[in-house]
Amino acid sequence: MTIKNLAAAAFAAAALITVPASLGTSFTGTAPANGITAEAASYDVVAQGCYVKSLAAQNTNAVVAEGLVYELDNDTNTAALAGRWSNASMVIMPDVIRYQGKDYKITSIAPNSFRNTSGPYAIKEFKAGRYLESIGNEAFMNSPVRNIELNSELRSIGAHAFDGCMLTTVFIDASTAQTPFSIGDSAFANNASLRSVTNWRKNITIAATAFQREDGYSMDEHDSNFFFASGLKRDYIEGIVFGN
Repeated sequence: MTIKNLAAAAFAAAALITVPASLGTSFTGTAPANGITAEAASYDVVAQGCYVKSLAAQNTNAVVAEGLVYELDNDTNTAALAGRWSNASMVIMPDVIRYQGKDYKITSIAPNSFRNTSGPYAIKEFKAGRYLESIGNEAFMNSPVRNIELNSELRSIGAHAFDGCMLTTVFIDASTAQTPFSIGDSAFANNASLRSVTNWRKNITIAATAFQREDGYSMDEHDSNFFFASGLKRDYIEGIVFGN
């Protein structure tokens, strides 16, 4: 079942997440085996679902809400998704997180956030939030992600972000502002079952190794499996570059 087939009500409920008040006792997550991703386990959590620790030097707070960890930037009123504090197999990003009455748009996924999940706690599906702009390096690397749903605001996918996953298709949605979009080195490498990539962007840069596999196959603009969506002809795509 793809993410698009999930109940619409679940997505609506996830659009805004409110962080509850702190509940008290401090503890630290240590092992990805319990569902907590390694990146998230580096945080000292006050209580499940509540305040984590203040990163005062960066004017940042880290919080946990509904099984996901976020870093809140008080200067820009934005947030980064930074890991998982649960064993859920799906990552469904909210659009906005509310903490102490203040709203933060979730615009990025931090590097390594969901890397190397496996076994019964493996992450298999991902749905981007409305305001996501960047997916960090190695964000989902070596996790058996099968389905992803990207968003129109996304501007960049970092190196090795989905390297070693189990994707079969990648759909790159159009941007209303025709924002430049980039796919980094080995971003979708070593997805042995990847059979098609559909692109709606007019200004896109794709690293030469973005879709490379261990058998040496590497999808590029001449490959019949890389589709330019209806209305976009290769000769007219602005700034498209493969292998820069």
